[in-house]
Amino acid sequence: MTQEAIQLPTTPPLPGADLVTKTNAALLTIASGLSGDIDPAGLPGVGPYFIWNDTGNGLRKQRNAANTAWDVIGSLSLDAGTDHAGAEPSNPVAYMTWADTANALLKRRNADNTAWVTLGPLLTKMAVDADLDFVYVYPNGGSESSPANIAINSRYTSTANPFPGHPVICIAEIQVAGAWGVTGWALNSSGAGNSWGVMAGLHGDGNIVVQTGKDGLATTSFIAGGTFGGIANQTVAPCRVKVWKVKGAL
Repeated sequence: MTQEAIQLPTTPPLPGADLVTKTNAALLTIASGLSGDIDPAGLPGVGPYFIWNDTGNGLRKQRNAANTAWDVIGSLSLDAGTDHAGAEPSNPVAYMTWADTANALLKRRNADNTAWVTLGPLLTKMAVDADLDFVYVYPNGGSESSPANIAINSRYTSTANPFPGHPVICIAEIQVAGAWGVTGWALNSSGAGNSWGVMAGLHGDGNIVVQTGKDGLATTSFIAGGTFGGIANQTVAPCRVKVWKVKGAL
């Protein structure tokens, strides 16, 4: 790409057509990051902190504060075979990023281009899959093909954690009129203390516990906050629990 002066001449005359040509050339040069294989330091208007895309060496450079030299700040293009993954890059430059797959580390070249600085572990799909997972479990001896019913004022404690040794997030659902949904939880603490809803969670490091309300599994949504809308009080219903395995181990 042609490198042109980015500062327009101020000495007249400057005919309109010439002004347009010079302005367009200056804007193109600025937009391209002074792209070219010739050092643009001598172009009118270039000064401290300007960026130069040095196409001759494949490097991105920045003019120093004293306007005396160019500092390498990166590479214009990375070779996917060496820079992103696998073997160490054969021609590293300052601030280059390298996915060191042999050691599962993400690294960046230091400013002096003398060593690699470890940024942290290399996050891969395999690592994500190992940390995150999801299943349904069916309390009270149920299964996917035959979910078991749960009843009011009951506690179900025999469902094992499907991801032993890992923390999990649990959301209980019941089935009403063929649709699965969340019940929410409602409590009236006055008098005998009425409650409606179904809750599930990991108890300690052991099993998944499902607890039902004293007076109902689900009631109208504006009372309990569930997903079923205006339904009648439910006292028996099939149940399942959504279980997410999350990062980390107990």
